Amino acid sequence: MNEQALAGHHALITGGGTGIGLAIAQGFAAAGAQVTITGRRGAVLAAAAAAVPGLHPLEMDVADEGSVVAGCAAAIRARGPVTICVPNAGIGEGKSIHKMDTAFWRQMMSINLDGAYLTVRECLPGMQAEGWGRVLFVSSVAGLKGLRGAPAYTASK
Repeated sequence: MNEQALAGHHALITGGGTGIGLAIAQGFAAAGAQVTITGRRGAVLAAAAAAVPGLHPLEMDVADEGSVVAGCAAAIRARGPVTICVPNAGIGEGKSIHKMDTAFWRQMMSINLDGAYLTVRECLPGMQAEGWGRVLFVSSVAGLKGLRGAPAYTASK
């Protein structure tokens, strides 16, 4: 992709301060997009953004609907409509089903599924208004083949 292929676009990436999310954010920024990276750890986000022009940190907890609504609204006010949404934030922890309680199950679903839904829901109106948009979901091989000892993670992927 050339350096300005995404100029004029605003990408929002949850879990964008580390790992796969940060790598995706760096790629979009290198292609000219303004990229909002979100996560729960402000210092991690700030450090990532300081190292790469075009990255903008925003604390947001995808497990909290109010945080997602407010965070997406703040990103849109700052950089315009989100045209590329990457609901990447997720947790991966194994626990066999007979050792798992409902709180564990709900936490996994809240972050890995509900967080993706909420983020897309808040970004979609801008894409519709712009007449262009992309939503890129990040999955796992566990979603295709399963992962022994991690049924909640597998189901969420």
